[in-house]
This record gives sequence, structure tokens and C-alpha cells, in this order.
Amino acid sequence: MAGHHVVWLPLPDESLEMQTILRIRKQLLTVPASRIAKMLTDEGVPAPDSGRKRRDRGIEHVVSGVWHQTTIVSIGRNNLLAAVCTYGQRSMGDQLRFTPNGPGQLIENDFRTDNKPKVVRNPQEVFVNAPASFEPIVSAEEHEKLQSILDARSTSQRGKPRSRDPNRNPLVSRVFDMECGWPMYRTSYSGSFRYTCGLYGQSHGAKCGHHHIEGPTAAKLVVSCLVQKVLTPSALLKLRHRLAELAQNESKPVERSSCIAQTELEKLKKDQAKIESNMALAENPDQFKVIANAFEKNKKRMDELQQQLVREKRPSERPGVKAEVDAAIDALVRLPELLSKSDDYSQLTEAFGLVNARLFLGFKETQPKKRIVNKISRGVITFGETTPPILLYQCPTNRRCIGHCTEYGGHSGF
Repeated sequence: MAGHHVVWLPLPDESLEMQTILRIRKQLLTVPASRIAKMLTDEGVPAPDSGRKRRDRGIEHVVSGVWHQTTIVSIGRNNLLAAVCTYGQRSMGDQLRFTPNGPGQLIENDFRTDNKPKVVRNPQEVFVNAPASFEPIVSAEEHEKLQSILDARSTSQRGKPRSRDPNRNPLVSRVFDMECGWPMYRTSYSGSFRYTCGLYGQSHGAKCGHHHIEGPTAAKLVVSCLVQKVLTPSALLKLRHRLAELAQNESKPVERSSCIAQTELEKLKKDQAKIESNMALAENPDQFKVIANAFEKNKKRMDELQQQLVREKRPSERPGVKAEVDAAIDALVRLPELLSKSDDYSQLTEAFGLVNARLFLGFKETQPKKRIVNKISRGVITFGETTPPILLYQCPTNRRCIGHCTEYGGHSGF
């Protein structure tokens, strides 16, 4: 059945915890949750369960005092502060599941690909609200106002799956921060997108720095370096020979298939002759029927093989190998020009994967005016099996590992 997840159970008292909760709710009216989390962490305010021991994946560890954006938002959305108990937010049963009409049978969407039941978040319209047994800490109007503000801030991503459109993330997992060794993740920004440090995002600003690069700029930079690398006369000649070799190899599976089909057809022709002679020797209608069925089955397979051979012997409708290679080289030469006139990056994801292109960026703090900002100070682009210029972060990128793993990369002197 469904349950209600409460990050911090507020009780009607004047404790330090309640003061912190009320402070968070007041700040959420004007300040983003990520900034509040960083502010509380910097001030040394203890986070929920700070200092207690937990066990994750069988490993016992002490809960850190770092605040997270999700904790701040959960406190802001906690209906218990308005003396309202909410049920049915999640369903996790393996026999029956929560429905608006009572317990119901599990459906296809309640199972993972391995046929094990999964925890699902129910739509908000089926939640069940009931009054709590204590007086509200905040008024219903104040709580509703805060919910509207939080909903407005999260409309772009809340409840939506991550985009799988390659046009919106051409350098997926191929941009790295040289200061910490972490990958830089795609984030939406001002109608476009950028790549930001993964460690900074996962730690809610507590580690590394606000390092970022505009996504279109990063994609065009890698394309320019790729084109510059392959458009030298010697590299272009090697590329042309390699493309011609690949184009020629595409026809080899068809040739092997034709050879196998021809061998099978010759065998079936010999079998067909034996079947025809046996039909003349049939002594009764039952024998003739059995042989006739074998004759029709053999003849049907022969017809299929003959049609296959005819199709494979037809001249290909594709242009010749030389024309294909010329078209590919021409597209490569014109790629920077096409990108400058269009924001279509759908073809780049596959191209970057084929050449294993990776972008490494280093940053430094500068203060052009009043604010201190992080600017790109250096960078390296690698292709193929080239060794990375830094030691990459090798541990899991989830938040639980950030406070315990010491295997960060760093710039290594580059």
C-alpha cells in the first residue's frame, strides 16, 4: 500500500528544528532551494539525521551534515505543517496497489523489465488528504501560496523524463571538469542548454565550483577540432581510403549470403529429382500424398531461394563507392558551415561516438566587475584511445558516494 514520505516530522514546539523549518519556508518564497541548501551547509546548521548512522547497500556510515535541494523542497511541500495528512503518494505493494477506489490488482506499469514490482509515484489527483490531530503551524493560505511558487519553479522538469533527443545533447558524457575529474551534465538554460560540473550539481554547490560551458559552443568547438584534424592532406587521404574500404566491405555479407543460398538451391534440385522419381513408384494414394507434400515443400523453398538470388544480383540503387566517399568527405568539409547556420546537432552524437571525442575543460575564478565568476582557462580535446589528460572520477556519481569517496581527479598539472 501507499505511504507518506516525510523528510522531517514537524511537531508544534519551539525547538531549533522548528525554527529552521520556518526559516526555510520563509526563504523559499524568494530564494531557490539549491541556494538555501548551500547557505545552511556553509552556516553549519545540522541537516536532518546529521551524525546518525545509516546503512546503505550493507555499508554502515555516518550521515553527513550537508543539506540537499530535495530536502529543502520536501520541507516546503510538507503538508503536516498545515495539519494535513496526505496518503497515497506512492504505491509499492507486491500483491495489491493503492487506487482511488481501494486496493487494486497490479498492472503492467507496476513491474520492471525483470518482472519485479517497482515503487511508483501516483498522480496528485488521487492523493488522499485528511486533517491531522494537532493545530496547524502555518495557515492553509500560506501553505498553498508556497506550493504555487514551488510548482512554478519546477514546471520545466517536474515529472518529465530526461530527453533522449540527440539534437539536445550531442556531447552526452563526453565533457569533463579538469578541476575534479567529474563529467559535466547537460542542463537547460535560457532556451538552450549548457554543460555544468556534475560534482557541483550533485553536492548542491558544496563541492567544486559553478563551472559550465554553453552546449552549442562546446559542440561546435569539438566539430571544428575534428574537421581540422582530418582535413589535412595526409589525414584526408587516409580517411578516403578507409571509407572506401568500409563501403566495399558492406557488400561482402550479401556475397556470402548468395553463396550459401546457391549451395542450398543445388542440393534442393537434386532432392527434387529424387522426389519426382519416388512419386512414379508410389504404390497407393497414401504414399503418393506423402511424397506430393514433400514435393510441394521442396519446390516452395526452391522458389524462395531463386527469388533471393535474383534480388541480390540486381544492380544496387545506391551510388557507387566513389560517389559515396565523395559525398561523405563533402559533408565533413561543409559541417562547420552548416552548424553556423543551423542548430541541428542530431548527426553529431553518432559522429562523436565513432571517433570517441572527449572535451576536458579547466576553470579559474575571475572578478571582471563585482561578482566572482568561473571562466574557462584551459582545455584539451582527445580522439580515439588517447589517454585523458587528468585522472577521471571512477566512483558512482550518486550523492551517497560524494562524502565518502576520495578518488577525485584534479587537473594533474595541466
